[in-house]
Amino acid sequence: MKIYRLPKLTEANQGGEYLLGHDELGSRAVYLAYGRLRPGETGRRVSPGEGCEEIVYVVKGRLRISGSCGGSSVGVGVGVGEGEAFHVSSKDSLTLDNPDGNKEAVFVAAGGRIPSPPSPAVETDTAAPQCTEPVTSTPPAPSPVPPEAPEE
Repeated sequence: MKIYRLPKLTEANQGGEYLLGHDELGSRAVYLAYGRLRPGETGRRVSPGEGCEEIVYVVKGRLRISGSCGGSSVGVGVGVGEGEAFHVSSKDSLTLDNPDGNKEAVFVAAGGRIPSPPSPAVETDTAAPQCTEPVTSTPPAPSPVPPEAPEE
């Protein structure tokens, strides 16, 4: 087992993002992207690679999402905050902005390939299509979370 220090690896990458994927893992089945948006940074494109889907989790700060999700416009400025997550498919075309001019925003995108449905004309042991490298991620507005019941 190898431990990956994603914040440090991200610091070494000028793009503000580190992709833990095929090169490190030797597998195209899954990947993990760790990203930082500087205070006030805008226009970070997010899109899983062809044949992949992602779940994006906001670790720190807030993100503003724009673009289209499943062919429908998300609108401008859908907010997602710390502790919230959203699903992104390869058909989505989104951008992330950090609306806070004083704090960085941090997110993690966990992705994997979409299994191909079995075809009667194809052997069942043939390899499923591989994900192409993701650009990053993003999507639908989070649903409201019901308040927790008070402790007794």
